[in-house]
Amino acid sequence: MSLALTATLAMLVQQAFATFTRGVVPVLAPPIGAETVVVDGVETPVLFALSLLTLPFNLAQVPALSVPCGFTTSGLPIGLQIVGRPFDEATVLRAAYAFEQEVFRVQQ
Repeated sequence: MSLALTATLAMLVQQAFATFTRGVVPVLAPPIGAETVVVDGVETPVLFALSLLTLPFNLAQVPALSVPCGFTTSGLPIGLQIVGRPFDEATVLRAAYAFEQEVFRVQQ
């Protein structure tokens, strides 16, 4: 990916966070051993499909983490990816902690 495209992506993500303090993106796990998954009716390599959800934030150099948030109907884990403003790791960590505490409280 070119540096110009990376810079443009970073600018777009940063513009989005001018309005929002954080965002969330679900990340589904593929079956173990799967080499492809179906995304919008198109068979796609697993690594490419997963990178569609995570790579933009890596390239934009914003903090992101994933916490477990449930399971698909076939029992595969679902992660909740929490994304924050540049250099605002503390907000992302607080959001993840709050989410985990609420899930734990509800499960008791």
